[in-house]
Amino acid sequence: MKLGEKRVKPQNASNSGRRRPRRPEEQFNPGLRSRRRAGLFDMLQRWAAERALHRTQRGESSGISRAFLKKVALVCLLGLVVAVGISAGITAYIRSKQVSIRIDNGSKVTEVTTSARTVRELIDNNVISLGPYDSITPSENTRLTANMVVTIDRAMVLFVTTGGEMRQVYMTTGTVADALKKANITYDSDDIVTPALDTALLPGMRIKHVAVEYKIVSEYSRVPYEVEYRSAGTVELGTTLLGQKGQEGTKTREIKVTMHDGEEVERTQLSEVMTKEPVNKVILNGTKPTPTPTPKPTPTKKPGTTTTKKPTATTTQKPTTATKQPTTDGKYSHVTAADLKIPAAPGSFESSLVMEVTAYTHTGGQVAIGGWPQYTRTREKPGTLAVDPDTIPYRTLVYVTGYGYARTEDTGSFKGTRPMQSDVFMNTTSECIKWGRRRGVVVYIVQYNYNR
Repeated sequence: MKLGEKRVKPQNASNSGRRRPRRPEEQFNPGLRSRRRAGLFDMLQRWAAERALHRTQRGESSGISRAFLKKVALVCLLGLVVAVGISAGITAYIRSKQVSIRIDNGSKVTEVTTSARTVRELIDNNVISLGPYDSITPSENTRLTANMVVTIDRAMVLFVTTGGEMRQVYMTTGTVADALKKANITYDSDDIVTPALDTALLPGMRIKHVAVEYKIVSEYSRVPYEVEYRSAGTVELGTTLLGQKGQEGTKTREIKVTMHDGEEVERTQLSEVMTKEPVNKVILNGTKPTPTPTPKPTPTKKPGTTTTKKPTATTTQKPTTATKQPTTDGKYSHVTAADLKIPAAPGSFESSLVMEVTAYTHTGGQVAIGGWPQYTRTREKPGTLAVDPDTIPYRTLVYVTGYGYARTEDTGSFKGTRPMQSDVFMNTTSECIKWGRRRGVVVYIVQYNYNR
């Protein structure tokens, strides 16, 4: 160094032998680049000043202009930019890796070479759209490695119906049981699920869940009593007496009720128990013959006495015509006690009605369909029942509880006004009075279009 020169100590003398590694953020920081350009220009200016000083001391002209220095600075800067770009490209090449992208359970496989550092960058760089319910494996923040497989499962929409309400569920895979769990639907072994719980899910699948519930209920019903007829030798023939009053029984049935989504679909009887036995009504039919009255003795005429008849006025009696009312066999005298015995209720019948039943006797006229009314009560010889033909058609064989078998052949004043009333035919007025007016009588429809 010559006399008068100022020694300039190099900055960072301790690190003069090594180059500081370049940070990545410095390459893309415009402010940092401008500051570096300014520093380079200042360094060139100092170098030019020192050269000029040296040349002046030696008696030489400086010969370096400021414009020349700017050109040199620009050339250096351009070289620096090119070096940075080459370095970035080499770095990207070094960082690039081969990965596989599988979409829709492997139905679409794409092999890509990328320099992305995470799964999220890989998805963005390849412009892959994701739905809100799609699944990515591994997670989006996972760092990519060479030969990594990224799986994207697209969500499928499912329609689940329960209790009449439809719900939409989005899932990528699983079974029907998984879909019910995702829809927050609880079920048990009694419930009905279609398709089966272990069925694999498919896009657009419709799943139906029916909640099944069982209830046990008890039903109580009345058991009607039967009418029993007995012969009574202590009661006069043709007379009936009440021997025992009838009482209805009760029975209990246990029913299993099946409910689907709260609605009843089936009833099954589990048991039936007679809780109270009915008591039969007993009617006593008299069989005691009516005693023949003893004739009064004829007064004897005393001897020697004569009797004089008083003259009587002669009256002329008008002839009368008697109306004969034949039965099926032509005469009432052919009716036997067996024909008046009330038989048991029929074992089979078409239907039954609960009616109000009164009684009537001979009126001197024929029935509505022609012929004379009958008071026999057996199935072979049914009696006559007056009805409203709109309720029970004429010529129908019925069984009236407490009366026996009858055929609908007549009608009464109740026709059209009281359709659930009927009249049984009795042979005598006393029998009609004894029958009275009975309500709640069960009338069994045995046979339509019955001919005597």
